[in-house]
This record gives sequence, structure tokens and C-alpha cells, in this order.
Amino acid sequence: MIGPLTDRFDRRRLRIACDLGSVVPVGGLLVAFHTGSVAPALGCLAVLSVFAAVAGPIPEAALPNLVTGRDLPPAQTMLGSLYSAGAGRHGRLRRATRPGPAGISPSVPGLTPS
Repeated sequence: MIGPLTDRFDRRRLRIACDLGSVVPVGGLLVAFHTGSVAPALGCLAVLSVFAAVAGPIPEAALPNLVTGRDLPPAQTMLGSLYSAGAGRHGRLRRATRPGPAGISPSVPGLTPS
């Protein structure tokens, strides 16, 4: 549903609009967290999710226009690994700081248990 939207409109302008449009709900989140109100925070998160859903497919859709045909498969692999690398690294950091047997936490310099 969102993919045709990124094909129909200028991707650069759509991405900029999504990024700039996200400023308002982020500000709303700050206000909602400061005041402790849940309903506005949930509304701001919903709006941020819509902007993220629209902006998310833009790099994948623009990639064939940026690289040659022979380089496209490696570029797609690198782009996909870029998105999964953050989750993988976060998972490794969580495992490294998770308490082990008897509640003993490993000593990892520069990391604090989460």
C-alpha cells in the first residue's frame, strides 16, 4: 500500500516531508512525557509510526536508481544488513550485560546492564 505512494511521488521530497513532519509528534511526545499524559503520547507514537511507514521503503525503492545492475544485488544485501545490524548488535549487547548464573553480571567495560 505504501510502496506505490513512494513510486508515485518524488522520493526525496516525500522523505524530507516525513522527516520534517516527524518533528511535531516528537515535540508532542516530549510534552506528553513531561506532563505524564498517556493518551497524547500514544497519539504521537501513532503519527510517528505513519511517518516511519511511509519513509521506510524509500531507500529500497531508490536503490536501483543509484547503483548499476551488476552492483545491485550486493547493494541490496548491504542495505538489508544495515537495517538488521542494529538489532543484532543490540541483541549481543543485551546478552553481554545480562546477569549470568546466580545473578552475577559479567564485567564489560563501557557497558551498563539494561
